Amino acid sequence: MFHRRLTIAVLLTAVGTASLRGQRINEIEPNDSLPTAQAVSLGEQVDAVLGAGDQDWFQFVVTTPTAVRLFTSPLGPVPVDTVLTLFDLAGIVVATNDDQRGVHSDISMRLAPGTYLVQVTGTGVLPTGDYSLDLGRVPAVPPPLVEAPEPNDSIQAATLVNCGSRLAGNFADPFDRDWYRVTLTAPRSAVVLRVLNGSPKALSAFDYKVRDSAGGLITATATLGANTGTGKVVGSIVRCLPASGPTDYYFDLGGNGGAGDYELEVAVMPLGLGLPIPESGITGIGPGQFAHGEITAAGEVDLYGPISVGSEFLFAQTDPRTVLSGALAGSRIQLLDHGFLPIGSPFTGGNLFVNGNHARAAWRLSGSGTVFIRVTAPPTAPNNIGGYRLEVGGCSLSSVYDSAGKRQPQVNVTCLGSNGLRPSLGTASDFELPVLGSTFVRHVTEAPPLSVGFLIQGLSDTMSAFGPLPLSLALIGAPGCTLDVDPVAFTLVAMDGAGRATIEQQTPPNASLSGFQIFEQALVFDPQANPFGATLSNVLVQRLGSLSF
Repeated sequence: MFHRRLTIAVLLTAVGTASLRGQRINEIEPNDSLPTAQAVSLGEQVDAVLGAGDQDWFQFVVTTPTAVRLFTSPLGPVPVDTVLTLFDLAGIVVATNDDQRGVHSDISMRLAPGTYLVQVTGTGVLPTGDYSLDLGRVPAVPPPLVEAPEPNDSIQAATLVNCGSRLAGNFADPFDRDWYRVTLTAPRSAVVLRVLNGSPKALSAFDYKVRDSAGGLITATATLGANTGTGKVVGSIVRCLPASGPTDYYFDLGGNGGAGDYELEVAVMPLGLGLPIPESGITGIGPGQFAHGEITAAGEVDLYGPISVGSEFLFAQTDPRTVLSGALAGSRIQLLDHGFLPIGSPFTGGNLFVNGNHARAAWRLSGSGTVFIRVTAPPTAPNNIGGYRLEVGGCSLSSVYDSAGKRQPQVNVTCLGSNGLRPSLGTASDFELPVLGSTFVRHVTEAPPLSVGFLIQGLSDTMSAFGPLPLSLALIGAPGCTLDVDPVAFTLVAMDGAGRATIEQQTPPNASLSGFQIFEQALVFDPQANPFGATLSNVLVQRLGSLSF
């Protein structure tokens, strides 16, 4: 037990329990143009102000391929409606975002080595005020290639896979079959299973069936191949499947009469989320979203993006939507790079939900940058003007980690201090999250002025070295107070004259910590409050993650 608790204490110390200087910095004016951009570093949080008509510029350097999380948060009671735009050193837009986190902005993507600039501007009815800019840094690491469990040769033993799964599989003999299960919750989802030859005994082809939640056949046996040689693509299964609540689907794979090794990459891409985006010039769209567009004249071109990509799958499909000019009878989809140059050939046909010539496309992309989607109507379509819906999905093979989050359970409501208040542990806004590679700021409030105490941290809120939690402290002179966190690590906290303290945590840019949960509670020494001489706050549960939304 001592060794385990020592290990936990060391881990908590690595996460960062003390107030760390140099991670939270102030904006330095003037920085209202590209030449005067303020130099900042990944891992810092910048406290800044947007005035009327103001724009703030910041510059940072990426030395190795890195996943970054750039996001704004409110610093005061009034939120600031921000727009984030990321540029490369040549001034080319890499990505832009507005209203990802309420009225605040978020850009999450992988960047190649180089110098980048961030522009923050205000918009809407709340364009001015105090805000913070976090520059998170998480190493871009590929997901592990894990061995698919055997036996998985039946619906009962099917292997669960999801976005970002990479597995090594094997067909032991010509009659062996491997089953995989996906659980979908979005109105519909694009699912891609990309099968590559494995090593040392590579496949030359494979066959597959798609089944519903009861095992019923949706797609009859289909065969893909044949390529040979380790690492060569054998084929990709692309399906768009509906769901109402949690719905299971199964993919039943075989070696097409042969045996051998293979690798499997899985992309599960939710579609149809949120409200439709109206077409407007070059229309901004992101994975999971959908837009309503209209081709009003023959030869018209509609552009959507920019879409930030890295080593990931991207999916798009169109279907007809009736407007005043009718519904578009057919469409073509093509992927463009950040300079609007085509990537590959246009896709036509293939939407599984509608008849006709509407397009469905899936791309496996490598590298970092931005892309656009171009929608046009085939000139020979019987009705080449009309309305359509464009859906976009994405699945990053490097973003298989949990999103950052927090909870603030309200406990110890009767554990009052000498000021008649219970100490409170929380954050300045709902948008403050423990994102890997950035600064996470918490506050202790409602404590007696100039008091001192400890931030208690542990990895459990149900069991401690003293027994089950919560643990009542009434027997030691603190009625109404409970210990709700396993006390493993302690950080000294000193309040100011308003009974408030700020705790800044530098969350390491270590992807292996994603999903790691920390339970926190503040203990405040208050000799006048009760015979025990201390009170305890509510609990803050933080879940570390690489995504800030």
